[in-house]
Amino acid sequence: MEKSVDAIGDMSLLELMIPGTHNSASYGRFSHKDNTLMSKYSLCQDETVFNQLVYGIRFLDLRVAYDTVNGNRSKLWIVHGPVPMKQTLDSVLLQVRRFVELAPKEVLVIDFHRFEKGFNKDEISQRLLRRHHRKVLALILKHLSAYLVPQTMGLHSTLNELIANNKRVIVGYASDQYLSNKTFVFPKARHLWPNTDDTEELVEYFNETLCDIYPNQLFSAMVQLTADKFGIIIDRYNGLRTMAHTVNPEIAKGFSADSPLGWANCANVVASDFFLSNNLIDISIKTNLNRSKRSANHTKMDSKLN
Repeated sequence: MEKSVDAIGDMSLLELMIPGTHNSASYGRFSHKDNTLMSKYSLCQDETVFNQLVYGIRFLDLRVAYDTVNGNRSKLWIVHGPVPMKQTLDSVLLQVRRFVELAPKEVLVIDFHRFEKGFNKDEISQRLLRRHHRKVLALILKHLSAYLVPQTMGLHSTLNELIANNKRVIVGYASDQYLSNKTFVFPKARHLWPNTDDTEELVEYFNETLCDIYPNQLFSAMVQLTADKFGIIIDRYNGLRTMAHTVNPEIAKGFSADSPLGWANCANVVASDFFLSNNLIDISIKTNLNRSKRSANHTKMDSKLN
């Protein structure tokens, strides 16, 4: 955003196309040794969260569990469904803070989209549930308190306003009961999720939903293919990495400026698996510059009419 801020600084995150990743902290480098069925269908990214941000990702999709993993003292872990990753939430937030400190003109979103084991109200008491959420919120404050966008600024604040106030991290949170009494959490982003393993069905889903109106909230096109359970058991797809390499080029075409699908006119967040196999970051930059130009032209027209 820093390189484009002169052009897009008067726009809010609601008006921008934001490149994101799906299951952002479910990452690990490919290794033939570790290429098990579990890793093939749980890892969604190659790059660390810090590296994703350096490349240009500005929306992080996190899934968190409260659990004991390998006897570790840390209890808050990144998970993909029931599968724990090697990353703790603490380590991920440290990566985010490092980036925010190094990039003073960048704005990003951390979306706590789902809470898994240790957060199910049907499995634990309300007292424990509140305690676990308090630990998550305390960890967010510990690492990012200086940069958190308050609810009083809201999602309609422009990039220039957020940068000027050094409030550059928006936190979306999946548990509604904490939205009213915590000044730094917003509702989680609305996910447009095709839930299909078929590229044609995915494209058709976004043709039908992407340009609907979602006022006053961030919404994310989840552009990854989804493996079904039986397909995972028999390894029908050869893993999520292979599925991403199949769909990512088609997705990039759909969001390009010259695509007849027109997705670039409607997109807000676009979150993909293995993002380096698409060019959605570059497409987002170009799309935002085009939107800024259109907005400036409309302003000029309005001033002439008045």
